[in-house]
Amino acid sequence: MLHVFVETNWVVDYAAPAHYRVPAAVRLLDQARCGELRLHLPAICLSEARRPILAKHQSRHADTIRQFLKWAKAHELVTATDDEATRRVLNLRERQVRTDLGELEGTLESLARDAALDVFPFDNAMLERLSSFSLEKLDLYPF
Repeated sequence: MLHVFVETNWVVDYAAPAHYRVPAAVRLLDQARCGELRLHLPAICLSEARRPILAKHQSRHADTIRQFLKWAKAHELVTATDDEATRRVLNLRERQVRTDLGELEGTLESLARDAALDVFPFDNAMLERLSSFSLEKLDLYPF
């Protein structure tokens, strides 16, 4: 059987709000669930993924677009219909992201319990080996 080790980036790609979710990350877990491979994930990655998911997927530009629409409508650059449709889409996106982020803890917990995913803690031998990497100039990123 093929064993695939994944890390925080995979969790971020899998657990992101629906329209940001990376299909390849979802497929990988589906393949594991079908028995085509075995996924292994350090437990720390589940908690590490929380911050980038929450930070990356906040609505930062919606208000800027709303301000532009107000200005553009006043200058007759967009129609009332375009303004209304755009605002409806922005509101829908914000609701969907809010809903998906509200379910993030449940998503992470379900990954931790998923039988197709071997979530493992680091033991002393792993941590010692990791420490030895720091002397080998491997340009590794921290967990």
